[in-house]
Amino acid sequence: MKNNKIYFAFVTLLIIAFFVINEHNKRQRKEEIENYKETTIAFTLEIKNYEDSSELKFYFYSNGKLFIGKQHSSDYFDKSILNRYYVVKHDTQNPRKNYIYLNEEIQPDSIALTKAGFKYVIYYDYDIPTNTYIKKHKWE
Repeated sequence: MKNNKIYFAFVTLLIIAFFVINEHNKRQRKEEIENYKETTIAFTLEIKNYEDSSELKFYFYSNGKLFIGKQHSSDYFDKSILNRYYVVKHDTQNPRKNYIYLNEEIQPDSIALTKAGFKYVIYYDYDIPTNTYIKKHKWE
């Protein structure tokens, strides 16, 4: 009987410790994100869904370099956020530390995209029925 009470108290203590550590980590991550100084534009690429979580991949430019970012969530990301532009904040010293704000979809113009590091690319697709090349363009 005494062993059951000790076991119950130990398990309860472990559960409480887990929740305290989890809240501490969430608070620390939130403070870290608030300290990010640089804001730029990100483009969402793909979503990978797992059993109990989801991962979003996006890319952005910082100081002329391309960075691929990932954001994990316990909820599943909606497919409607793909191929859209969002605000991303990142650390000036290490842009790999970043956070994308999915509630802030933006419609940037060409000047904003160019300032953020994106490039306007022209490419050609071959059209088999007409035996011609079709000129297309996109932002990368």
